[in-house]
Amino acid sequence: MKNDSTAANIGKAAPTLIERRVVDLSSMMDNQVRYMRALFIAIKATSEESSKVAVDLAALGQWVAENAEDFLDVGCKDVLSASREVH
Repeated sequence: MKNDSTAANIGKAAPTLIERRVVDLSSMMDNQVRYMRALFIAIKATSEESSKVAVDLAALGQWVAENAEDFLDVGCKDVLSASREVH
């Protein structure tokens, strides 16, 4: 019977790992959206005062946007890896 309860506990722990990784991924994407919104607000606010700052912020926004896909891919692979461990 001990083996049965151990197997049941492993089955319960694994979905928790997947859920945590999905929450982490969701949180990361929420942060990405916040960063992009903040950048757009900053660009708009500084565009009239300093075109150099606006251009620098736009370049930063471009970098964040280009790398967001990579961050998402890594996060999805992490979730898939955890899912495969469960199955």
